[in-house]
Amino acid sequence: MPSELRAHVLTPGAMLTHPRRLRPYNGLVPSKPLLLAIKGRVLDVREGAEYYGPDGPYKIMAGCDASKAFAMMSLKAEDAHDDLTGVDDTHLKILDDWYEKLTQKYPTVGRMVVDETDAKAAAEYAERREKQRAPPCMHALTTAPSLPHRYAERREKLKAEALAAAPAAAQKRKAQEEKKKAQEEKAAEEAAEKARLEVERGLG
Repeated sequence: MPSELRAHVLTPGAMLTHPRRLRPYNGLVPSKPLLLAIKGRVLDVREGAEYYGPDGPYKIMAGCDASKAFAMMSLKAEDAHDDLTGVDDTHLKILDDWYEKLTQKYPTVGRMVVDETDAKAAAEYAERREKQRAPPCMHALTTAPSLPHRYAERREKLKAEALAAAPAAAQKRKAQEEKKKAQEEKAAEEAAEKARLEVERGLG
């Protein structure tokens, strides 16, 4: 791996990169690795260059954290960023599915640093892990917070909204079930009456 990438991404004990340092790794420079980030996790996607390279259908995802684009299944350049403001729970679930798929397929090479506070917290966490002598294979995945705070806050907000709406949703579901049952009973009665009339006509 080029020393430039190691300096920017594989920094000692941190495994972090800033968004502006990720931009050059979009596949336009053949000598540089092809990288993308999703939910703050930086992946080496060179094996998927046919998808994320300059000529691939998902080229806008490369060289940035394109969590919004993955969530919305969008190929618009303006959606290739990590701001999930306004994204509903359905699309956050889509983002989670992409995250699981991509992190299983491609190797992790870093974490995104959102600001200096996150960078400091991640560095302190990495130092504690080093003192604990964490296994090397796990060190790369535990040297930074699992997700930027905004992802966790968004999840908690949606969870609270779902809990608040649960009683109304249950009542609506019960009403729908009762309506369906009444319709089925009415249909059964009509069928029985029709059958009775046919029998009477046959006997007559």
